Amino acid sequence: MKNKSIMKTWGAIVGVFALALALRLIGLTWGLPTREHWYSYHPDEAQMLWAMISLDFFNGDFNPNFFNYPSLYIYLASFTRMLAGGLGLAHGPSNDPALAALFARDIILSARVVTAVLGAATAPLVYLTVRQIGGAKIGILAGVLMAFLPGHLQHSHFATVDVPATFFITLCVWLSVRALREDVDAQWCRKQLYWAALVAGLAAATKYNAGLIVVAPLIAWLYQKKKQQFASTGALAIIALCGLGFFLGCPYSILDFPSFWGDGKNMGVAYELLVHPKQGHGDVFLETGNGWVYHALFNAPFLMSVPLLLVSVAGIVTTRVKRRRETCMLFTWVALYFFALGFSQVRFMRYLLLLAPALCVFAGCAIIALRSYRPGLTRVSGTIVLLLTVWGAYGVIYQLVVTDPRDSAAVWMAQTVGSPATPVTVGMQGAPWFYSPPLSPQDSPPYLPIPPEQFTQLSGNKYQFIFTGFEASKLQSEKPAFFVMSELEWRERERLGDEGFFKFMEVLKQDYDLAINFKNKSALEMPGRDFVPHDFLYPNPEVRIYRRKG
Repeated sequence: MKNKSIMKTWGAIVGVFALALALRLIGLTWGLPTREHWYSYHPDEAQMLWAMISLDFFNGDFNPNFFNYPSLYIYLASFTRMLAGGLGLAHGPSNDPALAALFARDIILSARVVTAVLGAATAPLVYLTVRQIGGAKIGILAGVLMAFLPGHLQHSHFATVDVPATFFITLCVWLSVRALREDVDAQWCRKQLYWAALVAGLAAATKYNAGLIVVAPLIAWLYQKKKQQFASTGALAIIALCGLGFFLGCPYSILDFPSFWGDGKNMGVAYELLVHPKQGHGDVFLETGNGWVYHALFNAPFLMSVPLLLVSVAGIVTTRVKRRRETCMLFTWVALYFFALGFSQVRFMRYLLLLAPALCVFAGCAIIALRSYRPGLTRVSGTIVLLLTVWGAYGVIYQLVVTDPRDSAAVWMAQTVGSPATPVTVGMQGAPWFYSPPLSPQDSPPYLPIPPEQFTQLSGNKYQFIFTGFEASKLQSEKPAFFVMSELEWRERERLGDEGFFKFMEVLKQDYDLAINFKNKSALEMPGRDFVPHDFLYPNPEVRIYRRKG
C-alpha cells in the first residue's frame, strides 16, 4: 500500500513537470539573434550574454565581472552552454558578425533552457507543498495551475533571473513546510530546516531580494522552538547557512567585493538595491501612483489572470482565520516581500513572479476551504479557474510562436522598398533597439551609441536612417519617406500626456499616412488586455509604419 502511494506521488510529480516543461519549450526560440537581427528582442538578455562570455572556466576565471544580477544563474547557464558545445550543438565564436549572431543565439538559448527547466520544476514543488497541507488532489490542481500561470509561463521563455529565483524560493518553502511535520522526529525536521536555509541563500545568489525567503525557515524554527524541539541557536545557524548558500552561488561577492559593490551609478549590487529602485526606470513608471496598488491591481492580474488572483486572495483570508502554521509562514513571506516591493519606483510585472508559487498554494487552500463548506462546488470551481488560467496561458504562448510584429514590419518594408538605386530615407524616434524592426541587423542600446551612417551601411544601403526624436520641427525639416515607430517608444509618452509627443503626432498625421501597423491578436484573446505591463509587452509591441503623402 505504501509503495502504491509512493508511485502515485512520483507519477504526479513527473506528470506535472512534463506538462510544465512542454509548455515552456513551445516558443523557446522566440526573438533570439539571427542573421537579420544580431540581438535578442528581450533587452535584459544582452547583459546575461556579456556576463556569460566573460567567464573562462578552462583558464580558471569564474568572475563574471557583472553583479547587477548575482552569479548563480550565470554559472548554471554557462555550464549548460559548455555542455551543448561539447555535444556539438552550438556555434563557436566568429569574426563574421552574422555568424557571431548565431554564437550569441546559442548562448542565450542555453540560458533559456535553464530557465525553462527550473520554471517547470517549480510546478511539482507547488504540488508537493499543497499536498502536505490539503491532500494530493488539491495539490495536483495547484501544480497544474502553476504550470499554466500566464506570467510565469511567459518569463520561463527568457534568459533572466526571475523564474530561476522563483524555483529556489519554492524549494525553500517546501523544505520549510516539511520541517513542520508532526509524524517525524526532531532531528529529521532540523535537517529539512537547514537545507531550506541553504536554499534561501541560493535564491539570494540568483536574485538579491529573493533572499527574503529566509523568513520561511526562521518561522518554521520558531514554531518548533515553542515545542522545545530546536535549540535557541537555531536561528543563527539558519542565517549562517543562508549566507553560505549565497557565497556558494555568488563567490565573488567576497573575492571581488569592489566589483560586486559597483560604482553606484549603473553597475553592481549598490545600484540594483539602493539606486535603481529610487530613481525609477525612465518614464515607464512615472505617475503610476502607489506601488502596492499598482502591483495588486495592474500587474497581478496579468501574472495570474483575474479569477485565479481572486481565488488566491480568498485562500489568504480563509487560511489566516484557521491560523495553520504552514499557511501563516507563507502569508508572512508574501506580506514581507510585497511590503518591500511597494517602495520601489521600478514596478515590472516580473517582480511579482517570486510570489506566484505561494499564491498558487493559497488558491489550493481556498478550494480546500470550499470543500469544507460546499463539497459539490469544489470540482466545479477548480475546473473553471483552471480553464480560465489555461485561456490566459494560450494568449502568452500564441505571441511566442507567431511571426513577431518587428519581423513582419521588416519584411513589409523590404517588399515595399525593393532594391532602390539610392537609400530610402526612414525616420525613427531614436537609434534601433530591441523594440525596433530589424531594418538593420545591428541595434544600439543606450550604452553602445552607433552613428546613423553605420546602420545605413549594415542595411545594405537600402535605408538611410534619420533619428528625429519626438521633435516635430526635425520631422518637418528632414522629410523622411517613411517613419517607423514602436509601441514601446510612444506608449508612456501618450499615457503621460507629453505635449511634445502630441505635437509631433499632429505633424506626422498631417504629412504622412499610416501605411500599415503590426500587432498580434489571438482570436481567443482575453478581454481587458489592451494595455499590458511593460515587460509583458516585450513579445508583442505594436509597430506602425507611416508613408509620406505624395
